Amino acid sequence: MDSKHINELIAKLSRKPIQWYPVAEQLHHIKETTLWRETGLPTWSSWVRSLARRTGRHPEGLFKLISAYAHFHELVAHGGLTEDQSSISAENILLIRAIARSNGDLGVRLYNDVVARRYQRTQLSIIRGHVANTWSPTALQAAVKRGESACMLQHNPIFARQRRFKSPLFVDHLGFDCAFFTETEEATTLHGVLIVNPDQPLDTSKLSDFQAYVQALWVVQAGHERMPEGIGIIGIDPNSEALSILAEPNVTKAPKKNHLLVQLAKSGV
Repeated sequence: MDSKHINELIAKLSRKPIQWYPVAEQLHHIKETTLWRETGLPTWSSWVRSLARRTGRHPEGLFKLISAYAHFHELVAHGGLTEDQSSISAENILLIRAIARSNGDLGVRLYNDVVARRYQRTQLSIIRGHVANTWSPTALQAAVKRGESACMLQHNPIFARQRRFKSPLFVDHLGFDCAFFTETEEATTLHGVLIVNPDQPLDTSKLSDFQAYVQALWVVQAGHERMPEGIGIIGIDPNSEALSILAEPNVTKAPKKNHLLVQLAKSGV
């Protein structure tokens, strides 16, 4: 026989759209108090899957809500700015967990950025892409910084005609931190961007390899490293995070290699 708590949960899951936190809170309560055992099902997982079938939900979605609930409370306990669950979605909480891994300070910072509306899901997804399978603390910090710099480029007024942005992406053996198109009445131009990690100087001898895939190549850097002729340079102020164009790139009529264009087309960019 279903308990009162389970019946309340079923009612909440029957509404569209659902409010993630009340559902997750009730799932957590039912798990912790083992109320699910009253249904006679052998395991917690089998009960969740049964609940999903009964309410027309995907079981993995319910498991993710439970994970988001637990991580939300970890973030708040370690310095999150607010306990208001409506200020952040379950999806964003799980993205923060995927980015920060076991780095609690980083997780709280990203959480506070989302609450303050500095980042939304799009920006977190970009940063997550840069982190990829990075685990060491030093490499993780550098990857997050590159991802955040890519987010700054996405809506920066210095590229007022920017369209169809993607970050990060890889072609052949090369990795671009981001790529985008700019459009005018006369032409559409494919730009590629590399973001310099101050602790890992850029090998400028390889920039011509990157140039072959785009019409304009940019380098984003906080320092003053000299670049070869024809490379666009975007300066980033480490204090204010303001961006400025220090040098315009050479723009070709078409890339020498169309691999990146084909990849972007296939991904819908």
